[in-house]
Amino acid sequence: LKLPCTMVRNILTLEFDWERVQEHLREAREYLNSGYIPKSHLPRGVGSAYGKAQSASRVGRYEAALKYLDEAFRILADYGIERWEDGEQLRQAIQTELQALELAQKSKQDIAEGRWETAIESLERAISLIPIPRFEEELQRVRNDYDRLKSFRLSLEEATILWKEYPSSHVEQITSEIAKLAHTYPYSRQLEDLLHESNTLLANLRNYEYLIEASKREMVVANFTEAISLLEKARGLLPARSHEIDPIL
Repeated sequence: LKLPCTMVRNILTLEFDWERVQEHLREAREYLNSGYIPKSHLPRGVGSAYGKAQSASRVGRYEAALKYLDEAFRILADYGIERWEDGEQLRQAIQTELQALELAQKSKQDIAEGRWETAIESLERAISLIPIPRFEEELQRVRNDYDRLKSFRLSLEEATILWKEYPSSHVEQITSEIAKLAHTYPYSRQLEDLLHESNTLLANLRNYEYLIEASKREMVVANFTEAISLLEKARGLLPARSHEIDPIL
């Protein structure tokens, strides 16, 4: 029979002192029932595996940490020990960290699919598991960037309709900010599409402004046919909704 700890093994050599034998038995039962086993009474190899698991966990090598813990629990099982509080607590802590990391990674996938609010919820859940600065900073950044995204989209919609109030220089600034945001989230198809939309609008506005200025020069020299032709080309560059509000001609 393999006994659960070195203290219990000593019972076999203490037959002359029954009270001490009973004391050791009581302590051994308490250890087995509570799962708390002093490090000095752990079987050989358990303490080493536990220390390696702790070290691996600290540097984020969670899979390796769990393997070391499995090794420690196998040794304990050979000694008939089914509960070990320190090991169970470390395993739970590692699994909690893994779950938080999975949620943080899921937030990126959420953003990639345009689900920014879901991404924020994923990060909030990660922080509820492990309130570390990295997750909190990421949550604040995503919240701010989501607000910026909504602002950029609104500005582009307004520029599409109220084109005279949004010169190309203003749209150029918006486009630059969207490009920076798209660089931060290269996996976001939503930002990629928004940047394409903004670049297209910017190019059309620049051409529109050029054609308007060119038509004015033709008007100065009384070349009205060419001026009207340039205005018609400019009109063709504008989004359809803007024609309904403020026609060129």
